[in-house]
Amino acid sequence: CLSDGRVLVAGGSGPSGLLGSGEVYNPSAGTWSSAGTMPAAVHTQGAVLLQDGRVLVAGGDNASGPVNTAAIWSPSTNAWTTTGSMATSRAFHALTILADGRVLAAGGLVNVLPTSTNTAEIYNPTPGTWSAAANLNTARYSGVSATLAAGPIVIGGVNGGPALASSESYDSVHNIWTQVTGAYGAVNQTATALSATSVLVAGGNIGSAATTSAQIYGVLNAFALYAQRSVTLGSSDQINGGDVGVAAATSTSFGAQLVVGSSATVQTNHNLVAPSVSLASGANVGGVQTNSLTNSGGTLHTLAPY
Repeated sequence: CLSDGRVLVAGGSGPSGLLGSGEVYNPSAGTWSSAGTMPAAVHTQGAVLLQDGRVLVAGGDNASGPVNTAAIWSPSTNAWTTTGSMATSRAFHALTILADGRVLAAGGLVNVLPTSTNTAEIYNPTPGTWSAAANLNTARYSGVSATLAAGPIVIGGVNGGPALASSESYDSVHNIWTQVTGAYGAVNQTATALSATSVLVAGGNIGSAATTSAQIYGVLNAFALYAQRSVTLGSSDQINGGDVGVAAATSTSFGAQLVVGSSATVQTNHNLVAPSVSLASGANVGGVQTNSLTNSGGTLHTLAPY
C-alpha cells in the first residue's frame, strides 16, 4: 500500500512465465494503471514502502534461481531505478522497515535445492547500499514478517523439514535477534500488525494442506512508559529486551495499572514496574516492583516495592 492509499503490484508469474511489469490500483476510481517495467522480472521477491513514499523491491527468483538485485519504484516519476544489490541472493525472504527508515532483509531461499539461510542485511536508502546484520537464530524461508514497536518480527517458515513453530524479533539498536513466542508451524501465512505490540498471524499451509489456524500475540522489547495509564499484556505476549513501567504514583480509575494475561512471559532478567500489578494464571514473570500485587496463579520470581 502506498502513502496515498493506492496499491502497487509488481513482478510475479503468469501463464507465460515471469512478469516484469508493475501496476497501480486506485481504490477511489476502482481502476488499474501501468507502473512501468521493473529492471528484471522476478517473483517471490520482497517489497516494502520506504519512508519517503518510494517502494523498494529486493531479491526474488528468476528462471535461474534466487537473485540479490534490488530496484526502487518512485510514485512521482512512475518509473523504476536499480539500487545496490544484497550480499546474498534470496527469495521467499522477510523484508521489513526499521524505525529509522532503513530496511531489513532476513532469511530466505538461497538456491533451488532448496536451501534456506539465516543471514540478514540492512539497506540504507540514502546511499542505496546494504550492510550485514546479525544472523537469525534459525534459518528459514516462506515465513511472514511484520514491524512492531519492538522492531521487525519474523514468524514461521520452513528450513528443510516441517514448518517452523517459532518466531524471532530483531533489535536494530543492539543488532540482535531474540526467540519470542512460538507460532503455529506453517508457511505462506499472513501477518498483520494490529497495534504497536501485537500481530495477527492467519492461514497458510501445514505440510501439503491449507490451515484455518490463527494466532494473536505481542512483543515488546523496549521500556514502555505510560503516565496515568494502564498496560495490559495479552495471553501470548513476551517481554524480551526491556522493562515495562507505569508512571502513575497512585491508583487510577483504570484499576490495576499493569495486567499480565494468562501464559504471558516476562524473561527473568527484566522487570514489571507499576503501583499496582495483576498476574493471571500461567503468567511467568521475572520480577515485579509494586506496592499492590494481585496474583491469580502466576509464577513470580522476585518482588520488590514500587
